[in-house]
Amino acid sequence: MRLGPILKRAEPLKRGFWGLVSQGVNTLGNLLATFFVASNCSSVIFGAWAVGYACVLAVLPISRSVGSTPMLLTSHRKQIGTESGAVASSFWLGLTAGLGLGIVGLIVGGNLATALLAFSVAMPLFLFQDAIRYVFISRKQTSRTALIDATWLVMQIAGFGVLLLTGTVTAPAITLVWAGSALLSCVCALRSGALCVGPLTAYRYFEKNKWAVARLTPEAILQGVSTNGIPVILAAVAGLSSTAALRAGQTLFGPLNILVAGVSPVITVEAVSILRSGGSQWRIVSLWSVTIAVFGGVVSTIAFLIPEVWGHALLGNSWDLVPIVLLPLAIQAIIRGPFVCGPLILRARHLLNEALVLRVINSVVQFGAPVIGIFLAGARGAAWGIAISAAIRGVLAIVWLRQTEDRFGHKMADNGEGDEPNLN
Repeated sequence: MRLGPILKRAEPLKRGFWGLVSQGVNTLGNLLATFFVASNCSSVIFGAWAVGYACVLAVLPISRSVGSTPMLLTSHRKQIGTESGAVASSFWLGLTAGLGLGIVGLIVGGNLATALLAFSVAMPLFLFQDAIRYVFISRKQTSRTALIDATWLVMQIAGFGVLLLTGTVTAPAITLVWAGSALLSCVCALRSGALCVGPLTAYRYFEKNKWAVARLTPEAILQGVSTNGIPVILAAVAGLSSTAALRAGQTLFGPLNILVAGVSPVITVEAVSILRSGGSQWRIVSLWSVTIAVFGGVVSTIAFLIPEVWGHALLGNSWDLVPIVLLPLAIQAIIRGPFVCGPLILRARHLLNEALVLRVINSVVQFGAPVIGIFLAGARGAAWGIAISAAIRGVLAIVWLRQTEDRFGHKMADNGEGDEPNLN
């Protein structure tokens, strides 16, 4: 038995492991920040902070669509300048979005203004760090990504310790320490050649990859708005405390988000290779969906069994509102696999038009169902709307994958020539 082929086959598992570790550490830092704000601030301030955080999460997929995802889709070509362009694109988008968020904050006033102004400064730092992470994912060096995230977590914990010692624990201070630690964690990537963030670099990258950006960005905008617009509407209709309840409930499912966010980019890179060699998309879909369902069930069970004293320690008085959203969020966690896999497979096959159409349809359901629920029953209605939309979107994803397979075959759409795939 030859050891070389065995080790080669184990490489994707190794990359997946480090990708999972990386995202686990990354999300642990996010959870730590969330718990730190919730346990040290009122539910109203936490609700305002949650709105600002939702704004960052809404811009994040857009940043990846103009920077990181085109880099992943063309990772097999090893193009010079791709990494610098991806990082530069995300950085300048972050600056622009942060400026807009700051202007909105100055207009609205109150607790919400304080939160939005802090996140306006944090926005470009978060997007820059995320782009650096994806550089190493594209290189299939996910152990380096894990190192960056571990560095971030250590610096973040140290920063929060300083806030406790100095008695300056406020939501804006927590946000700025969190974002500053993200920037400092990228120091270990200084030799990667990926830190050229001039606007001309971003422009050249856009010109080279506009075939992908033009299709990915509308999808990302729809994803960001349909997912993260819910807390904003909930705050407007039912108040900041209701927004705090939904954010607190969603935070309990952080371990599942670690799995999905950590492994999905690695699966995208691997799926490109598998599909280029004629492999089946359904094996990827089935394995990934079952994994998500099993892990989602475990996380849901743990969430229901958390003692009340632990809940208050983690989430402060926002914990009292969590029971009204926990069951529907648990259902969504278990059944989310198919709608996660649908866009992933379509992007890996370079069927970006089809991915966009699916996103348009899904966004109507993803946004509409929770909004209807908000007007009917506040935070509880929003949570049940999220669960119902997950079921509908899962069915739509499977149907769409079958239809695209009938029309385009099971391989990726790529003529193998030039930079632009032969898109549908």
